[in-house]
Amino acid sequence: IEVQDEGSQLLGYLLAPRRGEMAADFCAGAGGKTLLLGALMRSTGRLYAFDVSDRRLARLKARVARSGLSNVHPVTIANENDIRIKRLAGKLDRVLVDAPCSGLGTLRRNPDLKWRQTPEGVAELARKQHDILKGAARLVKPGGRLVYATCSILPEENEAIVAGFLISALGGSQVQIGGPAGAFIVIVYGIVQRYGLTNLLIATALSGRATSISVITPSDFF
Repeated sequence: IEVQDEGSQLLGYLLAPRRGEMAADFCAGAGGKTLLLGALMRSTGRLYAFDVSDRRLARLKARVARSGLSNVHPVTIANENDIRIKRLAGKLDRVLVDAPCSGLGTLRRNPDLKWRQTPEGVAELARKQHDILKGAARLVKPGGRLVYATCSILPEENEAIVAGFLISALGGSQVQIGGPAGAFIVIVYGIVQRYGLTNLLIATALSGRATSISVITPSDFF
């Protein structure tokens, strides 16, 4: 039995990998979400679990062995531009990016975080998040699905990352982001679907629940 937070597991259902597909958990860590993705795929297809930490992936390998899943393939990478990432460019059906973040959406469980984060630290995380999302997007095949998520409530780690990605990676000339509390809407002008994505799901976890989701399809642009 694996006990998991509801919010983290909801991301697996947003990604919705299917039997026989190729998918990736881009920042897999110890694999809490990887296990769900593998189960949703019914232990078929191929599920890559990428991470920069051998130690975290070692914990994942033990959990995968207990689960009985046979479709999970842990891969240690140097960064989002690793040659093993480039070799898979345009080949994956589903990619999950649960990016490293400040964790400020988990203050109820980790109240000390607000004393350990600084504006400079958040700015550095935002740069990493942008680079990671851009690198992960290269993996997605035409018609595939990309899910980006954090457990932060800061716009700098969510809306700003989405806007920057859409402008620089997909070729949008202008991005407008807004919406009611607990949700945001992304409107893109002059979009060029360089990666052939038919939809892009953006999710932000707040207090253990996925609360901000925007679904973008070609019909939204034309």
